[in-house]
Amino acid sequence: METIVFFYRSTHGDLSKRKENSRPPFFSKLSCLRSFIRAVDKLSCDYKIFFCNDTPIPNDRLELMGKYGEVINMSHLGNGGSQRFIFKLAKNQRSELIYFAEDDYLYIDTAFVSAVNTMFILNNIDYFTLYDHPDRYKNLRSDPRTKSRIYLTNESHWRVTSSTCMSYGCRTKTFKKDFLKHYIFTIGVDRNDSLAKRIFNRLITMFQYYSWDQSMWHCIQGIKPYYFVFPKRRLISPIPSLASHMEKSTLAPFIEWANISRQGEI
Repeated sequence: METIVFFYRSTHGDLSKRKENSRPPFFSKLSCLRSFIRAVDKLSCDYKIFFCNDTPIPNDRLELMGKYGEVINMSHLGNGGSQRFIFKLAKNQRSELIYFAEDDYLYIDTAFVSAVNTMFILNNIDYFTLYDHPDRYKNLRSDPRTKSRIYLTNESHWRVTSSTCMSYGCRTKTFKKDFLKHYIFTIGVDRNDSLAKRIFNRLITMFQYYSWDQSMWHCIQGIKPYYFVFPKRRLISPIPSLASHMEKSTLAPFIEWANISRQGEI
């Protein structure tokens, strides 16, 4: 049985010009994939990778995927649909941990080693992200977690945080219990979803200004406006960051991500 199973969700390129313009100049999905594989390859435990592609993937990336894991073609399911697809795959796993990866993150080499070690040390933690969001240090009054507990492991500090994006890890047994909370928030998030599905999404996000993924995390943790939800899980993020979303305005601080992006072939 694997210690951790990875689900790497990918598309050919950015789906809009706005998205392209938000990227740092050194960004490429090939560099992100290489950094992910380098970090996974540092693990000494058993693992498995599913590369779940929602569009045709360029050959250079596809060859790497085929070399290091199992490639699955999802055939244009969209953002929400592809997310639900991998959630269903994850629900059937028997590993200790699972990790969901988007294709626009860079990872430092020790990211997953540190994360796996941390989850075995901190038995009371349910979910983790490797991304230290810089926006968590702004607009503190509007953050549902105005106070964060800090944990110290043998390798780094970790803080409890209110939300993250859709690249995160957790205990498999916890994910199975929380499956519905993950699943329902992805309904009605795509442009081609029916009006009924989009209305449903507005209802379950309780008409908040948060993005749907933020609402999902608030629900999972039972924080504003989902105070009534139990059990209340904990999500932690590292200080400093072990990975970063490739958006110019929200790169994780204090790390030269351009240098990581320029690292060569595996």
